[in-house]
Amino acid sequence: MLPGRGFGTRHPSGRVSLANLNEADYAKIGSAICKLFEEYVEKYNASTGSKANKNVVKK
Repeated sequence: MLPGRGFGTRHPSGRVSLANLNEADYAKIGSAICKLFEEYVEKYNASTGSKANKNVVKK
């Protein structure tokens, strides 16, 4: 993980390189990111009473 300022951001940020991993690792990372977004949508829906679709990310 590196500071995001290399991309010219003015706010605190970071960047993560996913280069040169095994193909299976990319699949695991993709699944974990999808699950994380689904959890965020569930929390958002619970806190706002919204019904945002948590299945927007296609697997």
